Amino acid sequence: MNLILFDIDNTLLDTPRYAGVAFERMRQILDMSEIDFAQRKDAFYQTLEESTDFSPEQFVAFLKVEEEVQRVDLLQCWYDEALLNHCVFVDFTRNLERFQTKCVLGIFSQGNAEFQIKKLQLMGIYGIFEQKYLFIKERKSSPESLQELQALIEPSEDFSFSQILVVDDKVEYLKALHQISQVSPVLIQRETPDKVSAENEIPGLRIVSSLSDL
Repeated sequence: MNLILFDIDNTLLDTPRYAGVAFERMRQILDMSEIDFAQRKDAFYQTLEESTDFSPEQFVAFLKVEEEVQRVDLLQCWYDEALLNHCVFVDFTRNLERFQTKCVLGIFSQGNAEFQIKKLQLMGIYGIFEQKYLFIKERKSSPESLQELQALIEPSEDFSFSQILVVDDKVEYLKALHQISQVSPVLIQRETPDKVSAENEIPGLRIVSSLSDL
């Protein structure tokens, strides 16, 4: 039995598409010009240490919206089940049955844990992942997080996975995994893959242009 740990954003979820629709809906609710809204959004991101620290609740609070009804409407822009379902990458849903049959599935994600879990729930895929292997950290490549990940996947006397794949769209996160010998890193690049530079950075890296290649 294999274990596959998937990143969420840009790996399972078409995040630019999802966020683009959500932000545009917010702008329309607030009745702001594109320029004014972009400036407010940029100002908010400047308050974050990493863009992955984003959460809808924090952004709405930053906008200082006074009306409760409007705050609810703004949050709903992000927690729209139909939108999130629509933005799940097709190469994941097409292969889901095969993944579930042959593998234990988990998550290797960086971000606000509450927001990430809510996205998985609204994407309709939360239940397919083994709870033990929902690895969501504010900084998933920090030494502390990597130590925790290594302990999580460490083989025991009774059981060990045949193979452990970590699938991510960011080279820097996969590069940090080199110290965990059990992990086989997989870079998902749906656009034109830059195989040479990525392979030079990460020994043993596998590069795929679709999750169908797993």
